[in-house]
Amino acid sequence: LSVPQVMLNVECDDIAVSLMEEQFTSAQLTIDAFTRYDLNRKFWKYRPAVPLSKDKRAWWRYAITAVVEEDVKRRLQMWSWKYIVNHLKLCKRYEKKYREKLQTLSPSSALLQEIQLMEDEMDVFNILYYRKLAKKKHKEKAQEAVSSPRPVPSAKSAPHQAVKTAAAPLAVKPSPSD
Repeated sequence: LSVPQVMLNVECDDIAVSLMEEQFTSAQLTIDAFTRYDLNRKFWKYRPAVPLSKDKRAWWRYAITAVVEEDVKRRLQMWSWKYIVNHLKLCKRYEKKYREKLQTLSPSSALLQEIQLMEDEMDVFNILYYRKLAKKKHKEKAQEAVSSPRPVPSAKSAPHQAVKTAAAPLAVKPSPSD
């Protein structure tokens, strides 16, 4: 429960809460129990089925395996070249698909599902970063499309139209008599 699950914004001038000491202690214990539950949930798959008093060795293996599998291997994996390359490919593919989503008025459900699957594999920082990058590229492309001049028809493509040429503006120098 270290990451907030609900955002709450309450504006009050005065609010009074009265709890007895036992109620306050009970609330703290409940919060602690949920915190421990949430922490231990990822380690359940390694937990032995026998009580501690029956097989202490199994419980030591449980402790070692849980730490190695959940912390050590994950950290080591994040620095392998294979993981880095795959992660970079995923992020680039996500940015491309998200830009594709921005370019269409009503994106297909297949595109939305593909984006969702990629988001499930990515962390929040990368999702936000590559969304921002996609929005920036989309905006630049839109501005480029608006600001780029339309091609002037050539004499070959439209013989009945005159060919327009852009003349460079003449620089006028002030005369010494002015």
